[in-house]
Amino acid sequence: MKLFRKFFAAAVIALTAGCVNIDYVGQKLSPLPEDQLVTFFSEKQSYPENEFALLGRAKVSAPDGTDILSIKEDLQDEARKIGADAVKIVSFNRVKVGTIQVSGSGSEPDAVAFGYTSRTVGGDQIYTDSFGRTSAQPSKVEDKYEVIMQVQFLANRTKFDAAMMERAAERAAAIQAEVEAEEAALEDIVISSAEAETPDETVSETEIEEVTLDEVIQEQIEEVTTAPEETADTVPEESTAQQEN
Repeated sequence: MKLFRKFFAAAVIALTAGCVNIDYVGQKLSPLPEDQLVTFFSEKQSYPENEFALLGRAKVSAPDGTDILSIKEDLQDEARKIGADAVKIVSFNRVKVGTIQVSGSGSEPDAVAFGYTSRTVGGDQIYTDSFGRTSAQPSKVEDKYEVIMQVQFLANRTKFDAAMMERAAERAAAIQAEVEAEEAALEDIVISSAEAETPDETVSETEIEEVTLDEVIQEQIEEVTTAPEETADTVPEESTAQQEN
């Protein structure tokens, strides 16, 4: 039975080794080849800032008992996916996340065990031996732990600076294109508004008469000279009578 329990514990560790959760926040560069080496810095080690730049951070969680080598491999795989050249461990803690109910470690059964079933009596698991005899095994509550890590993903500084400059240039070009498009659209609106408000003042050539100052004066002289002359017949009678007197 002790051998069975040792085997079961080893199986649990093997199963939980692949249950590493990595919650990453940060920049992403071009992925690295799968066989490229990723540098690892422990909690006590500091990385040379002239060689590496901070690419992003992540919170890592894994079930208690997960092999640390498995966690390291998962972190290196994640680093290659996001283009990071190194991983720095900031903190490593074993944190209580709850409780679990487990079978008690009472006296070992005399017969070879068939195992525990899901049936319970008052919260205790039912144990069945090789003869089909069942008995309740007391259970107890134990604390449940997880491994919680804070890590940093680092990129080669030269590569990082070049990538950031390229992205800045792309953003600047995109902004300039948007500004030019907005200016062109605004200009079209102004032109359309001006055309709509301007009245149609076009006149045909036949309606236009060119008149000079001399022509105007000549017309006025002709009007005066062609006016009818006053004669005796046109003089009022009152004036004629005065002449006779």
